[in-house]
Amino acid sequence: MSAIRPYIVTDKAGDTRLVQASNQAQALRHAATNQFTVRAATANEVLELMTRGVQPEVASQEKEQPEC
Repeated sequence: MSAIRPYIVTDKAGDTRLVQASNQAQALRHAATNQFTVRAATANEVLELMTRGVQPEVASQEKEQPEC
């Protein structure tokens, strides 16, 4: 089990949060849950969004940044 440590999470607007977590991904996930919701899209929703010009994004499985 990883040790809990404080992480600074800053959004693009410059607002900063101090989050205690086991790793960076957990800290980011905690902060993001207050700003976003996620669910699977239906085929009709994909069609509607793409018709309005929304382009699909591909999420990569990036490695976590090394901790200092």
